[in-house]
Amino acid sequence: MVIRVRIGLVAARIGVAVKTLHRWEISGDTSCTQTAGGHRRVSLAEIRASPGNLKELVVRTRSRHREMPGSPCIAGCLHTSKKPRVTVNPNITFKICNHCGKIGEKKGKPFRCTNLECGPTLDSDFNAARGIHVAPLSPGATRARGGCPLPPIQVTGTA
Repeated sequence: MVIRVRIGLVAARIGVAVKTLHRWEISGDTSCTQTAGGHRRVSLAEIRASPGNLKELVVRTRSRHREMPGSPCIAGCLHTSKKPRVTVNPNITFKICNHCGKIGEKKGKPFRCTNLECGPTLDSDFNAARGIHVAPLSPGATRARGGCPLPPIQVTGTA
């Protein structure tokens, strides 16, 4: 007879969140069964047979969260995502014009490009977000990371 334990009890016992156990199940590190009511159960024999494996998973997960900036939620999403991780320097994204690629001026909320031929004035948050979105591509890119066309920039004025 196989004894199955609620996933919440297992998570509390080993000191991780239920979502972490669910993530391990998706990645194939642990196995769970689902009851007719939709509750997840873990085999007690599997837990007793592999305490070292679970401890290693906990240590690996926590060390991965420490090395990644931001919240643990973002770190978990990056771990389970199949897409490559791209590091973007946040200190420069708000300074680069997303229309021509030149370094512009940011004084307050508006962003103003220093290129006389370009010269758009944009909202600085919009410019930074667009810079992060297009970061792996060259300046003046017309496509985003996923290959989708970028929306045109609306110029509100010239420098």
